[in-house]
Amino acid sequence: MSVFRSTSQRDFNEDDEEDDNDENKASDFVSFRTISPGAGYVPDFESDEEDGDKDEVEQLLADAEDRHGFHTVRKEVVKPHKPLVGVEFDPAWNKKIGAVEKTPKPPQQDEDSPAEEVDSEPEDYIDHASPRSWIEEVDFECESEVTSDPESEYDAPPDFESSNPVDACVTRMTLSQNVTIEYPDRYHVDPIRAVTWSQEKRAAELRDITLRFMEKMCTDIYLLVDKRDRKKVLVFDQSDEAVVTFSVKVNKDEKDVGYRYEARIKNKSNWVTRMAYCKGDEIKFHATEVESFYIVKIPIKETEIIQPEGNTLSFKHSGGVSMDMPSQTVEMPQPIAMQLSNVDKRAMVKRHSLFPEKFKLQKVSQRLFVQHDIEKFNKAFSVKLDLESFRDIDAGPLEPVAILWNDGEPTIKSKAECSLSQEANRVVMTMKNFPNKSGLSVGLVAPGKMNQDEAKLAYADVFMCKITIHIKIVNPQEATVYINCIMIENLPSLLDQYKPLWLIGISEDFYLKNFQRIRIHLSGNSIRKRSSRQKVLNCFIVFSNRARENCLSFRIDKDTRMGGCPNTVLDFSLDSGSKRKLHRQEFDPWMLVGRKPGCFDKSSVFTLSKGQTFVGLKTPRPL
Repeated sequence: MSVFRSTSQRDFNEDDEEDDNDENKASDFVSFRTISPGAGYVPDFESDEEDGDKDEVEQLLADAEDRHGFHTVRKEVVKPHKPLVGVEFDPAWNKKIGAVEKTPKPPQQDEDSPAEEVDSEPEDYIDHASPRSWIEEVDFECESEVTSDPESEYDAPPDFESSNPVDACVTRMTLSQNVTIEYPDRYHVDPIRAVTWSQEKRAAELRDITLRFMEKMCTDIYLLVDKRDRKKVLVFDQSDEAVVTFSVKVNKDEKDVGYRYEARIKNKSNWVTRMAYCKGDEIKFHATEVESFYIVKIPIKETEIIQPEGNTLSFKHSGGVSMDMPSQTVEMPQPIAMQLSNVDKRAMVKRHSLFPEKFKLQKVSQRLFVQHDIEKFNKAFSVKLDLESFRDIDAGPLEPVAILWNDGEPTIKSKAECSLSQEANRVVMTMKNFPNKSGLSVGLVAPGKMNQDEAKLAYADVFMCKITIHIKIVNPQEATVYINCIMIENLPSLLDQYKPLWLIGISEDFYLKNFQRIRIHLSGNSIRKRSSRQKVLNCFIVFSNRARENCLSFRIDKDTRMGGCPNTVLDFSLDSGSKRKLHRQEFDPWMLVGRKPGCFDKSSVFTLSKGQTFVGLKTPRPL
C-alpha cells in the first residue's frame, strides 16, 4: 500500500499564518513514505550513523520499490537552503504530487525604478521617485583612484570587451552629438543632455587641475544637465557598473596605437578615474555616478629586460623605435620601462602649411621615455628612431639634433654626449648614458635654427596661441567685447567667423598648456557690466585644446565720469607660474558708434588702438 499526499500552496500559506515557527513552512512540498516491516531498513532519524550511509539507504529503497511496486519512505522535510543537487526525479511524480509553485527571488530593484538624478543646487527640482535625496555640492577635491603618473606600474591596457550579460536589456540614450549612454532598462531616466563646460565653470573648478607629462586630452569636458539646463548627478546602483556605459565619439587621430585611455569623472563631491577603452570610432567607459567627465590618453608602458649577453629592445606596438644593447652593457639582467609619445603630425602639417616662416623643425621622431634603476651603462649603445616629416618641399640642408627631456623640458644634447647618423628617415644615435626618468627624441632642422618650444609643440605638450579682440557696438553707451584665445592653425577660420564685428587687435604668438589660465583686466573709459545671471564676474580664460572655443565675452558701458582715461585698456597675463604678462590692448570703442565694421578711415579706432606684447619687453606696435 502506498500513501501520497499533495499539499497546495494555499494550505501552506494557512499553516504559515497559524504558526510562524512551523519547520515545514519553507518547503514547497512534503512527501510521506511508509516502510514495510520486512524491508530491513532502519530510519536515519533513529540511527546515529553519518551521512555517508545515504547511498546504502537509497539502494534499499530501490530494492523495496522493485519488490512492492511503490515507494515506502518516512516523513521528510525538504529544507530550502539544502537543494537536492544532482538527483534525477521521475517525471511521473509531478502528476502525482502536482505542480510546485516556486517563490521567485526578490529583485534587487523594482521594475522601472528610477536612476538617481541628484541636483547639485538646493533650489533645483528634486526627483521624488529617487530613493535618495539630493546631496549638497562640496568643495572641489581631486582624488584619482587610478594614478596616471608616467611612473605608474602600467605595462599594457587590459583587454576590454563588453562585459554586459548576454540577456541584459539596455536602453540607449543620446546625450549630445558625440555622447551616448547605455543602462539597464529597469531604470527610469529623465531626458538629460551633455554640454561642454562654460568658461565660468572652468575658471571656478579647474584651478587645481593639470595634466601630467605625456597626458593628452581626447575630449572636451562634458556636464550633464536636465531640460532646464540645471546640472545633474546621474547615479545608478554600483552592482550595475558593468552595464552602464558612456560612449564618446572621437576623431580618428585620437585612436593612437600604443596609448591607454582614462576617464576623469566628477561625481557628487570629487574627481575619480576610470579605465576607458576604444571601440570603433568611440571611447567607452563604465561609471555609476557622473556629473562631469573628460577623457585623456597616456602612452602604454612596456617593460623589457636588458641582458648581460646583449639584446635588442623594441616595442610591441611600434616598429619605429628600438635600442641595441651590446654584450656586457650591464652586469646582471636589468628591467627597463619604456613609453613612446607620438608626434602631433596632423596639427604640425597644418601649421607648416599656413605659417611656414614660423617653424624651423622639419622632421622629428617619436619621443622615447625610460625608467630604470641602472646606475651606469658599461658600454655605449645605440637607439634607432624613425622621423615624421611635416613638409614635402625641400627645405635645404638639415642636420639632426638630439633632444633630451627632463621634467617635461627639452635640452639640446651636445655632439660630445652622443653621435648621430642619418639614413633617409631613420636616425641612429649612439650614446653612453640614458638617465632614469628621462626622454629622448631627434629632430631635423636647419643648422643653428633649433627652437626648444617648437619641440614641445610637436608632441602637443604646449600649443602656439594668439589672443584676438573683437567688439560689437550695441548702442552709443554699450558694447560687447569678444576675446578669443585661439591656436594659430585655427586663426583663419576664426577671423572669418567674426567678420561682421570690429577687429580691435591680435596678440603676438605665445605658448600655452591645457588648463592654463589667462587673467584679463579691464580699465580706462569703459566699465564692465554684470548680467542678471552672473553671481561674480569671470575675468579668466581657461585654455583647452579640445574645447570648441576658448572665448570670454562681456558687456561694457561707457564711463562718463569726469577726468577719466580717454582709452579702454585690456591687460592679459598668465594666472599661474611666472604670471608673466602676455599682451596689452589700448583702444577707444566709443569712436566706432555709427560706423559699420570694415569702413576704415584716418579717424577710425585703429589710429588709437595699439597692441603691446610683453615677450622680450618689445615696444608697443600699431595694428
